[in-house]
Amino acid sequence: MLGKLLKHEFWATARILLPINAVVLALGALTGAMGLLNLSEESLAMLFPFFSVLGYIMAVCAAIIVTFVVIVLRFYRNFLTPEGYLMFTLPVTRHQLILSKLIAAFAWQLVSWVVAAVSALIVAAGWGAFDFLSENMWYIRALLPSILEAAGLDGSLWITMLFLSLPIGAVSGTLMMYVSMAIGQLANNSRVALSFAAYIGIYTAVQIITSLAALLLVFVMGTSAGWTEAFLLDITTPSLIMGNVISAITCGIYYFGTVQLLSKRLNLV
Repeated sequence: MLGKLLKHEFWATARILLPINAVVLALGALTGAMGLLNLSEESLAMLFPFFSVLGYIMAVCAAIIVTFVVIVLRFYRNFLTPEGYLMFTLPVTRHQLILSKLIAAFAWQLVSWVVAAVSALIVAAGWGAFDFLSENMWYIRALLPSILEAAGLDGSLWITMLFLSLPIGAVSGTLMMYVSMAIGQLANNSRVALSFAAYIGIYTAVQIITSLAALLLVFVMGTSAGWTEAFLLDITTPSLIMGNVISAITCGIYYFGTVQLLSKRLNLV
């Protein structure tokens, strides 16, 4: 049944998100093509690359914002409005309902990242960024080993933790919105205001906990390392690991909190 829910969710969101991501790619290609033209700076034709770059940046920002808005509205409308009477009578569990939203939300965020990266590479290629990199590759190759070595374990663990922080952070952020809206629906009036207040409260609490954990990590590692300058580099990888662990824990709290609120305290008045 989860597969059917996902199919419906992707179909409903694709009608909005596919076109805007297609526009980002198209504008990226257009902007890259403008870079290949090498127009004279004194020519009025330079306005075309300017507006192309401006339109590309606006399209990327719009894609991010629209993706966020669609994620929020799909959850709110389907579960926390009178439409929820229909959704919660389906022969599926609360877990399947929430997971269908979460998986689709993460997938579309991933699509927006890939589209932004691909379009940025197209723009960079058109404007000669790759030529610049090839000309200065010797300098990059000279610096990279020392940077990775400073990160610890030849940089492999640091790089792994860095890449893991992106999906974990995206899932955590999405679930934080879900649990905030689930808290907001407890009120009969001013649900949006309560949801917003819940989000601010949860975000602030998590930041305080993370900051305290970071201070404790700095104190422990600084004390053991003798507060040398090298300890500032040694702490980068443990900091990433700690951040990912905290994000993973909060993901579980947000998820099960949302499930419980929509199971035990559902209020569709």
